[in-house]
Amino acid sequence: MTYSIVARDKESDEFGVAVQSHYFQVGPVVPWALAAVGAVATQSMV
Repeated sequence: MTYSIVARDKESDEFGVAVQSHYFQVGPVVPWALAAVGAVATQSMV
């Protein structure tokens, strides 16, 4: 099973993405972020 969370700090307008899984090396494939745009976590391939 894989869990992920995406959050934004309203005051600083910073985004954060975290992922936890029993699969190895999901960090490079789940979180996606682009400065001044936003962040998303995709789990379709995990």
